[in-house]
Amino acid sequence: MRRDESAGSAPRGAAIELEELRFSHPGQRVPLAFGRLSIEAGARAAIIGPSGSGKTTLLHLIAGILVPDRGVVSVAGLYLTRESPRGRRRFRIREIGLVFQEFELLEHLTIRENIALPFAIEPGLARDGRAERLVPLAERLGIGDYLDRRPRQLSHGERQRVAIARALVVGPRLLLADEPTGNLDPTTGSEVLDSMFHEAERHGTTVLMVTHDHGLLDRLDRVIDLGDLLETDTAA
Repeated sequence: MRRDESAGSAPRGAAIELEELRFSHPGQRVPLAFGRLSIEAGARAAIIGPSGSGKTTLLHLIAGILVPDRGVVSVAGLYLTRESPRGRRRFRIREIGLVFQEFELLEHLTIRENIALPFAIEPGLARDGRAERLVPLAERLGIGDYLDRRPRQLSHGERQRVAIARALVVGPRLLLADEPTGNLDPTTGSEVLDSMFHEAERHGTTVLMVTHDHGLLDRLDRVIDLGDLLETDTAA
């Protein structure tokens, strides 16, 4: 396991590059201030830090869900901070997979329909053959027999596997996971993480996750302590 060395220059082929981000939530008097961070393509990395310190906010900035007040976010060579809202959304659907602690599955849809949501949102994705990945991916994740069921009929671990399948079905360059094992028992969490890493490795997908489980850290290439990345914004 390699500890963070974010102060150095960005490596060639970096999947994520951040520079001097500042972001304020509505009503927040002192903005969050993040220093420089570069994560190489294909890495398995984690962000750790206490609850409420800004880990999820940082993931949302990297995904282009939130836009910084200033600074630069680059993913796979694209400067998201220079893109329009439509451009960020389109890039996110095509190139960034998101896995949430609470699964975020739509209960009125079948498992097959939940996994296929990226194709419903961006129909062009289905036309280049990516939709053909759905069933084999579900089978490898152990949910191939559940495609016609609804989320409420599955266990917590199975629902998280569905969320992982939805995030990976388009073959994204980057997978962002926010406490992906937080609602799972240790055994199930370990199995789900194995599946997530294996599928990401198949496609060379970079993984960046937020976790409170320090027992997972030895399975990662890199661990980033948010306390080392946060700065005091004296200009605020």
